[in-house]
Amino acid sequence: MKAMIMESVFLIQDCIFPEISRAAAVLDEMGLPYVDVSEPHAIARLTVTDRMHIPFISLRNLRLLGYRKAIIPGFATTTPFQAANWLTGLGDLCLNDGVFMTLGQARRRSEAWYRSWCGERIFIRPNSGRKSFPGQDLPVQDIHFELELLARTYHVDDMEMVLIAPFVVLVSEMRCVVSQDGLVSATHYCHPGAESGPAFDVQPIVEQAVERWKPVSSYVLDLGMTSDGRVVVIEANCFATSGAYDANLRDIFTHAAAQADRETCLY
Repeated sequence: MKAMIMESVFLIQDCIFPEISRAAAVLDEMGLPYVDVSEPHAIARLTVTDRMHIPFISLRNLRLLGYRKAIIPGFATTTPFQAANWLTGLGDLCLNDGVFMTLGQARRRSEAWYRSWCGERIFIRPNSGRKSFPGQDLPVQDIHFELELLARTYHVDDMEMVLIAPFVVLVSEMRCVVSQDGLVSATHYCHPGAESGPAFDVQPIVEQAVERWKPVSSYVLDLGMTSDGRVVVIEANCFATSGAYDANLRDIFTHAAAQADRETCLY
């Protein structure tokens, strides 16, 4: 274990840990070395070695920092997941039973089509996990105005692939960090000051999801509970593009360090 810690460094970024001080404090308590790459001059303070475990950094940033070789665990995968992939992989575990089309096609659909497919409200989100716009709940009666406004506000091209589905009310949401070993961490998915909703048991659906779909060794599942008590997968994405919120960082860092030591994918 001592050799693993000496050969490991965590590069923490504010896009994953908005409260960098909390992540730093946990790593200090655990005795794990880290660098906050959000800090000015952080790059200049890094020491290049031939073999490093870097759980939370993209390959693009890795090269900017001067590293040409590293072990990159599933936690560091930054290729955004496509909704079409996790919807196919997870099937009926998912909330959104929707259709894919380009934004241009969506803007040409009639109000009657939306009403027959979705009812009075629709949910729309990009196919890519590297979202060009956040998921939107839109009224069907103003659908063409709303889609035009969305395109102009977020500068979304008409060729952007989007998912359109009936809008479903969620009473609570949880963000789960999972791996091939199962559940690593679960916490309420909400922004500071927002109501989090009731907690719910995530273990059964996480076990089913991990059994069905393994895109990388570690990733994030956002889960929701509907008003009738059904637990569903809202979306999936890589950890490196998902905020940690109030997750148990000690569990995540412990798992990531052990996982990095097992994986041998060299770049």
